[in-house]
Amino acid sequence: MTRARFACVVSALFLLGEAAFAAGLEATITDTFDIKMKVSELTFKMKRRSGTGGKVATLDHVPLMADAKRINVWLAQIATATFTPKAGGRTVVVAVLQGQDDKARGILHNTPRAFFEAKVAEGDRRGRVVRFPVAEVKALKVHTKYEGGDRKPGTIPPLPAPDEDVLWVVSVPLGAEVYAKPFDCKAAVAWTEYVRIGRTPFVRELGPGQYAIQVHVPDKLAQTLRPATKLGDDAVPFERDGWGDKTLRENENVVASLVYTVVKKEERSATLVALFQLKGQTLDEVVESFPEGHSFNFNEKKLTQALRRQQVPKADIPKLLDALHRGGKIIWHGPKNSLLIELTPGPTGWRIGGAQRPKEPKRKDG
Repeated sequence: MTRARFACVVSALFLLGEAAFAAGLEATITDTFDIKMKVSELTFKMKRRSGTGGKVATLDHVPLMADAKRINVWLAQIATATFTPKAGGRTVVVAVLQGQDDKARGILHNTPRAFFEAKVAEGDRRGRVVRFPVAEVKALKVHTKYEGGDRKPGTIPPLPAPDEDVLWVVSVPLGAEVYAKPFDCKAAVAWTEYVRIGRTPFVRELGPGQYAIQVHVPDKLAQTLRPATKLGDDAVPFERDGWGDKTLRENENVVASLVYTVVKKEERSATLVALFQLKGQTLDEVVESFPEGHSFNFNEKKLTQALRRQQVPKADIPKLLDALHRGGKIIWHGPKNSLLIELTPGPTGWRIGGAQRPKEPKRKDG
């Protein structure tokens, strides 16, 4: 497996978080003596300090090192894993992921401080709490079905209710690659790098806190837009999304990226529509490039009134409503003002802000 492929595989694992352990994981653990035990409510723990009496941290992932970088393998998405002890208190972990058959490989340091904790699932000791030092674990097989992963291409999940405890991400166009990194939450201590969380559209669980969400449009995806994307001299051929910071083309495979700050509150939904709208298009061309179908519902009458208050011409409003039903977000340029319109959960149902105006062509002297 190449380094890039490995990073993609591991980075898809983070989203179940603590919620995965609320229901508990059922698994079979095999120790170095080839004794198998079926367990439930499986968790992974590490003593914060060496020796007895050190504080214990309950983790929903196994923190590994691969290619001199810290990675996290989330238990909930593991199908099977092998543990091979090495010198210096290290253990090599090779995990096969559920539903993908891809392998993630890394080294767990400070193995003597790490252990699995669970309850016996079968036999006379059923229900009793047991501990398995990682140094004595040979193999792990997780039986709990992983419910995450990308939705089928082209299917957009409906906007969540305000009290749904999920992260919901879509994009225009669909199929963008999404990465995330926490910077103000508990996970930020162990999770320090951007990790891939999926391909739009998707809905997943995410712990509370602030996250940087980075959305990429690969070159291959950009080429599918209608009308065709011209990459030429313009490294970023898309409009500026006012709620995301545009970054330049990172490599030959990424046409453009947007980075958003998403605040995920406890037991509240967080939503994001990443918009890559080609520059210099007519409104008809913009709408044509949006996803097909009627994926978003909202109060057309009230939104029409809001758009009229923003001096949007009557002839443009049906086109904007069509685009919002299809993609959930759009940039509109009028003679005097520009708007960014995005659908959101809740009673209001949308937010409207100013958009960056196109640059006026330079006048020639004389």
